[in-house]
Amino acid sequence: MPATHDLILVRKLAGDIADCEFFRPVLRELGERGLDAEDLLDLIREELDDAHFRKCRPTLRHYEGTTSDYYSVWVEDCGCHMFLKFLIHEGPGGSRLVITSFKRDDSYDV
Repeated sequence: MPATHDLILVRKLAGDIADCEFFRPVLRELGERGLDAEDLLDLIREELDDAHFRKCRPTLRHYEGTTSDYYSVWVEDCGCHMFLKFLIHEGPGGSRLVITSFKRDDSYDV
């Protein structure tokens, strides 16, 4: 199953922090790793590609009626694979990239 959200649009939205929303746990994880929201957006724009895609699922709690895409990407600054989950919300103000999860991907720890 392919990703729900076209990476061209995802990268475009990641180009302007005003078009993005970050759940608190994402911001907390970034801070704990010495990163910030701009670092994550740089990663999305410059490194995320189809090879990192894992699955898509209907969003369960927030933004009902949307679908979340799940990725896993090596992040050099973290020294591990990181799990990234996001959705695109179409609202009255236009499209927003909503990053709901960014955490260590333990499936790579063997």
